[in-house]
Amino acid sequence: MHPRSHQGQTKPKSERCEPRGRLRTEFNEMNLSDHKRKIILDAAAWCAFSSTRSGCPIKSREHIYPILEKIDFDYLLDEQKGAISKDQFNTWHKAECLKVSSALERTKRLEKDSMIGWAAKIINVYLKIACYIGGLGREGLMRWIHPPLDGGLARGVKGHLDFIIPTIKSIKSYVLYRDIIQEIEKHTSSNGWFLIEIEKYWNPVI
Repeated sequence: MHPRSHQGQTKPKSERCEPRGRLRTEFNEMNLSDHKRKIILDAAAWCAFSSTRSGCPIKSREHIYPILEKIDFDYLLDEQKGAISKDQFNTWHKAECLKVSSALERTKRLEKDSMIGWAAKIINVYLKIACYIGGLGREGLMRWIHPPLDGGLARGVKGHLDFIIPTIKSIKSYVLYRDIIQEIEKHTSSNGWFLIEIEKYWNPVI
């Protein structure tokens, strides 16, 4: 007897319990879509967490991941909610940024609003990966998301902008943060770019 003719023998294809025809195609597409979304969101969370390693007072996984989970990203990434306007996004961003800043500050009893810059960076890195790179989100969202403000961007935009982007730790009010974003937007709008596309100038430390 052939060694594969008894137990462990592969069932004939006709006996396998698998979707067939159009149903099989739809089944596979659904799974691929779900898998891809999870991969994108996991990458977005990991990149947001990793962005804290370069100088953030709070950088442990045990602190950052629970804070990420409390951010209402579903409001932006649920495509079924329809198109999102600039004002809607900016209102969301301010509220979530202040919430994240407070959560970071409570972790180590830091000064109020001292983490505005870091809160914005964490949110912006997440959305850069999930929306701009991953393609997730409501209609129009990609136009409104903000670039992460950091040393790499500050170095890269020298000679392109009429002002210097301050260090993250010096951004201690949302008014200051908003003013920086508005100045960047003047440059991107004049070039016909999305706001996030100022990142083309990003220059890492080598």
